[in-house]
Amino acid sequence: MGRTATVELTPAEMRMAAEMGITRQISNLMKGRPDAHGCAPNVGWQVHIEGCCGELAVAKHLDRYWSGNFEQLKANDVGDYQVRTADDHNKRLILHEGDKDDRIYILITGLAPSYIIQGWILAKDGKQKEFWSDPAKTGRPAYFVPRDCLNSISDLST
Repeated sequence: MGRTATVELTPAEMRMAAEMGITRQISNLMKGRPDAHGCAPNVGWQVHIEGCCGELAVAKHLDRYWSGNFEQLKANDVGDYQVRTADDHNKRLILHEGDKDDRIYILITGLAPSYIIQGWILAKDGKQKEFWSDPAKTGRPAYFVPRDCLNSISDLST
Protein backbone atom coordinates (compact mmCIF):
# COMPACT_ATOMS: atom_id res chain seq x y z
CA MET A 1 0.00 0.00 0.00
CA GLY A 2 1.12 3.54 -0.70
CA ARG A 3 1.66 6.52 1.54
CA THR A 4 -1.62 8.07 0.36
CA ALA A 5 -4.89 6.53 -0.79
CA THR A 6 -7.38 7.60 -3.42
CA VAL A 7 -11.07 7.16 -2.64
CA GLU A 8 -14.02 7.60 -5.00
CA LEU A 9 -17.48 8.00 -3.54
CA THR A 10 -20.46 6.55 -5.36
CA PRO A 11 -23.53 8.71 -6.05
CA ALA A 12 -25.35 6.98 -3.18
CA GLU A 13 -22.44 7.64 -0.79
CA MET A 14 -22.29 11.30 -1.84
CA ARG A 15 -26.03 11.67 -1.25
CA MET A 16 -25.81 10.09 2.21
CA ALA A 17 -22.88 12.32 3.21
CA ALA A 18 -24.47 15.43 1.70
CA GLU A 19 -27.70 14.82 3.60
CA MET A 20 -25.75 14.58 6.87
CA GLY A 21 -23.86 17.77 5.99
CA ILE A 22 -27.14 19.57 5.29
CA THR A 23 -28.57 18.25 8.56
CA ARG A 24 -25.53 19.49 10.51
CA GLN A 25 -25.73 22.95 8.93
CA ILE A 26 -29.48 23.27 9.57
CA SER A 27 -28.94 22.25 13.20
CA ASN A 28 -26.21 24.86 13.62
CA LEU A 29 -28.41 27.56 12.09
CA MET A 30 -31.44 26.66 14.20
CA LYS A 31 -29.41 26.52 17.41
CA GLY A 32 -27.54 29.73 16.64
CA ARG A 33 -24.14 28.01 16.69
CA PRO A 34 -21.48 30.12 14.98
CA ASP A 35 -19.33 28.70 12.22
CA ALA A 36 -16.24 27.11 13.75
CA HIS A 37 -12.68 28.45 13.53
CA GLY A 38 -13.54 31.62 11.67
CA CYS A 39 -15.27 29.91 8.77
CA ALA A 40 -17.16 32.44 6.66
CA PRO A 41 -20.96 32.11 7.01
CA ASN A 42 -21.43 31.97 3.24
CA VAL A 43 -19.54 28.67 2.95
CA GLY A 44 -21.05 26.77 5.89
CA TRP A 45 -23.14 24.51 3.68
CA GLN A 46 -20.15 23.59 1.50
CA VAL A 47 -17.88 23.01 4.49
CA HIS A 48 -20.36 20.66 6.18
CA ILE A 49 -21.18 18.71 3.02
CA GLU A 50 -17.56 18.29 1.93
CA GLY A 51 -16.54 17.53 5.53
CA CYS A 52 -19.07 14.72 5.70
CA CYS A 53 -17.98 13.41 2.29
CA GLY A 54 -14.39 13.40 3.53
CA GLU A 55 -15.36 11.53 6.70
CA LEU A 56 -17.31 8.96 4.70
CA ALA A 57 -14.40 8.53 2.25
CA VAL A 58 -12.03 7.82 5.15
CA ALA A 59 -14.52 5.37 6.64
CA LYS A 60 -14.86 3.65 3.27
CA HIS A 61 -11.09 3.31 2.90
CA LEU A 62 -10.62 2.00 6.44
CA ASP A 63 -13.69 -0.26 6.17
CA ARG A 64 -15.26 1.37 9.23
CA TYR A 65 -18.86 2.25 9.87
CA TRP A 66 -19.72 5.96 9.55
CA SER A 67 -22.74 7.23 11.46
CA GLY A 68 -22.26 10.94 10.83
CA ASN A 69 -22.39 11.52 14.60
CA PHE A 70 -25.27 13.97 14.36
CA GLU A 71 -25.43 16.28 17.41
CA GLN A 72 -22.41 14.56 18.96
CA LEU A 73 -20.07 17.52 18.58
CA LYS A 74 -17.23 16.02 20.64
CA ALA A 75 -17.40 12.54 19.08
CA ASN A 76 -14.70 11.11 16.86
CA ASP A 77 -15.50 11.28 13.15
CA VAL A 78 -14.57 7.74 12.06
CA GLY A 79 -13.87 5.05 14.64
CA ASP A 80 -11.17 6.45 16.93
CA TYR A 81 -10.10 9.10 14.42
CA GLN A 82 -10.77 12.75 13.63
CA VAL A 83 -10.93 13.76 9.97
CA ARG A 84 -9.95 17.11 8.47
CA THR A 85 -11.14 17.68 4.91
CA ALA A 86 -9.50 20.27 2.66
CA ASP A 87 -10.58 21.18 -0.86
CA ASP A 88 -7.07 21.54 -2.28
CA HIS A 89 -4.52 18.71 -2.50
CA ASN A 90 -1.74 21.16 -1.57
CA LYS A 91 -3.25 22.18 1.77
CA ARG A 92 -1.85 21.14 5.13
CA LEU A 93 -3.52 19.43 8.07
CA ILE A 94 -4.93 22.04 10.43
CA LEU A 95 -4.81 21.42 14.17
CA HIS A 96 -6.31 23.82 16.69
CA GLU A 97 -5.08 24.51 20.19
CA GLY A 98 -8.19 22.83 21.64
CA ASP A 99 -7.79 19.60 19.65
CA LYS A 100 -7.23 16.69 21.99
CA ASP A 101 -3.58 15.67 22.09
CA ASP A 102 -4.32 11.94 22.30
CA ARG A 103 -6.43 11.78 19.14
CA ILE A 104 -5.31 10.87 15.63
CA TYR A 105 -6.15 13.41 12.92
CA ILE A 106 -6.38 12.35 9.28
CA LEU A 107 -6.02 14.78 6.37
CA ILE A 108 -8.16 14.08 3.31
CA THR A 109 -8.15 16.43 0.34
CA GLY A 110 -10.33 16.92 -2.71
CA LEU A 111 -13.92 17.54 -3.66
CA ALA A 112 -16.72 15.03 -4.09
CA PRO A 113 -16.57 12.45 -5.49
CA SER A 114 -12.74 12.18 -5.59
CA TYR A 115 -10.48 12.34 -2.54
CA ILE A 116 -6.92 11.61 -1.53
CA ILE A 117 -6.18 10.56 2.03
CA GLN A 118 -2.87 12.34 2.63
CA GLY A 119 -1.93 10.79 5.97
CA TRP A 120 -2.36 11.16 9.70
CA ILE A 121 -0.72 12.42 12.86
CA LEU A 122 -1.30 12.26 16.59
CA ALA A 123 -2.38 15.76 17.62
CA LYS A 124 0.36 16.18 20.23
CA ASP A 125 2.96 15.36 17.56
CA GLY A 126 1.46 17.87 15.15
CA LYS A 127 1.31 20.71 17.64
CA GLN A 128 4.87 21.82 17.02
CA LYS A 129 6.03 25.41 17.36
CA GLU A 130 7.30 25.47 13.76
CA PHE A 131 3.82 24.60 12.45
CA TRP A 132 2.08 27.47 14.30
CA SER A 133 1.02 30.16 11.82
CA ASP A 134 -1.75 32.34 10.45
CA PRO A 135 -1.30 31.97 6.67
CA ALA A 136 -4.64 33.64 5.80
CA LYS A 137 -3.84 36.59 8.12
CA THR A 138 -7.24 36.29 9.81
CA GLY A 139 -6.04 36.56 13.40
CA ARG A 140 -6.88 32.88 13.92
CA PRO A 141 -3.56 31.03 14.04
CA ALA A 142 -3.40 27.25 14.22
CA TYR A 143 -0.96 24.44 13.62
CA PHE A 144 -0.54 23.77 9.90
CA VAL A 145 1.15 20.37 9.58
CA PRO A 146 2.87 19.79 6.21
CA ARG A 147 1.75 16.71 4.30
CA ASP A 148 5.28 15.31 4.30
CA CYS A 149 5.20 15.23 8.11
CA LEU A 150 2.14 12.97 8.16
CA ASN A 151 2.29 9.23 8.69
CA SER A 152 1.31 6.92 5.86
CA ILE A 153 -2.37 6.06 5.77
CA SER A 154 -1.41 2.42 5.23
CA ASP A 155 -0.28 2.37 8.86
CA LEU A 156 -3.94 2.74 9.90
CA SER A 157 -5.33 0.39 7.27
CA THR A 158 -4.04 -2.78 8.87
